[in-house]
Parts: sequence; C-alpha cells; structure tokens
Amino acid sequence: QPELVVEPKIDGIGIELTYKTNVFTLKATRGDGLIGEDVTQNLRTVKNLPMMLKEKVDLLVRGEVYMPRNGFEKLNVERLAAGEEPFKNPRNATGGTLKQLDSRIVAKRPLRVLLYEVVGEVVGIATHSGLLDYLRRLGLPVYPDTDLVGNLESLLGVVQKWQDKRASLPFDVDGLVLKVNSLSQREALGFTARAPRWAIAYKFP
Repeated sequence: QPELVVEPKIDGIGIELTYKTNVFTLKATRGDGLIGEDVTQNLRTVKNLPMMLKEKVDLLVRGEVYMPRNGFEKLNVERLAAGEEPFKNPRNATGGTLKQLDSRIVAKRPLRVLLYEVVGEVVGIATHSGLLDYLRRLGLPVYPDTDLVGNLESLLGVVQKWQDKRASLPFDVDGLVLKVNSLSQREALGFTARAPRWAIAYKFP
C-alpha cells in the first residue's frame, strides 16, 4: 500500500532552477519538457527566490512561477489606469511577465515561486516528503500545507478539504497532484513514454 503525498496544483508556469555550488545559475521555463526558454534574468527579480542556498550543493529543482490573486488584481487596476489592456487571469499575467525583455518591468510585478520536485538523487533521503523538508532547509520556497495519506478513505477526505478551501487560497489552484512518497517505489514504478507512473493530477470539477 503506497503512501501518497498530496500537493496543490498551482495554475502557473512550470520551471526548472539550477544551482551550482549553492548559487543560482540558470532558470528556464519547462517548455515541452526538453527545451525551455531561458528567463534567468527575470527570475532574479522574484522576491521569494533566493540567489544562494544555505548549503553548498548542486541542485536541479522544479516548481511553479505564479502571481498571487491580490497582486494580480492590483496589477490590472494599474494597467486600466494607464489605458492598457488588463490580463485575463493570473496565469496569463505570469506568462506575459516572464517573456518581458526588460527585467526592470518584471521586478515591479508580483511574481512568486513555489518548488515541489528535486531532479536527481539526494544522498540519505528516501521519501518525497523528506525532499520537501530538504528544500526548506536550503531556504527554498515550498508550500507548507501538503498532506500525507496511506489509504483511500484518508485521500478522499483530503481531496474534499482542498475543494472546500480552494476559493480562500492566495493563488489559483486547478487541482491536486498525488505522488508516491517512497523514492524506491517510484524507481520501481518508472515512467511511461510521457509521464511518471508514480504521480497523477486530480483536476477539480
């Protein structure tokens, strides 16, 4: 019976961050999963993304860039006052901001980052929840309220909890991501041609 980690599926832009000997060196939007767009300079302006980790390690980590709802609403008020077209939703605003050629404009916009997956092995850590704790220890932004469930009854309760509080979250969420917690079980499950067998998205109605 696999233990599952349940995380919010933030409606943002997927990213990969590279740290070399604890210093932020490259950030690319994930694109098609193989080729991404390098927006390193723009990500350097995101206020909750550290340029240096608390330990000297090499790290490749995945996450999401997003715009909090209150920041998005304020940005649209400013755009309307300036006679500009408002953004349709926070995800579009995030994508448009990341493509800006002038990082000074990006610095004025309320982008934030949350990270959720380490790419590669970390010696001494055997679970996904342990990897999330590791990211926190390095000083990286990780969503604090994830759930660990061991059976279907618990999972259904957690899904209902997230659906009930979805509207009160500070950012848009379009579902949940369920991941097998054990890294050895993940390795045994492997991948299909397109996706891991140890993770699945649950979309809200």
